[in-house]
Amino acid sequence: MVTNFYREITASAPIITMPKAKKQLKVEETVTDEEDLILSSIDAAQGAVSNFINRVIAESNFVMELAKFEPKITFERNWENDKIAKVEYYAPGATELKLLPSEQYKLQVSTVVECFDIKFLTMPETEKRDDAVIVTVKQGFTASTCPTPLIQAMMLRLSDFFERREDREQGNNPASNNLARAYRKY
Repeated sequence: MVTNFYREITASAPIITMPKAKKQLKVEETVTDEEDLILSSIDAAQGAVSNFINRVIAESNFVMELAKFEPKITFERNWENDKIAKVEYYAPGATELKLLPSEQYKLQVSTVVECFDIKFLTMPETEKRDDAVIVTVKQGFTASTCPTPLIQAMMLRLSDFFERREDREQGNNPASNNLARAYRKY
């Protein structure tokens, strides 16, 4: 049974780059005095689309801690491109994590809707502790792998946040939502 789980954002760069954002906002490339505001709008746009679709967009690690190995672990799928980055465990008496070889487990679609199962082919003995087994699942996208409709939805939100930064009467962007709706997890 999973005793703890958390997310680590691992994205090294935003999905929308500063040059791309400036081009969308029609801000000259040489203008730097508004870059803080543009970065804030980029983050807000990505967050808004991520919240709308109920999924993490930027590359991240979903980490699960278990007290021991179990034959199967089921977790909610973020995207179809989710993959196991590593499985580590504390062997009895060990103070450092040991890596479980990738041929000792497999990721497969679960019978539970919108979930994946991790099946372990071997289950080594572990130290008695809540984080004896640590499973790291890589999720999300980079700028080059993110679906184009999601990027466009973020660009529309970016424009909206930047151009209407003082007039927030309109809180929704139907065009952005229409682009992102196909990726929404209900």
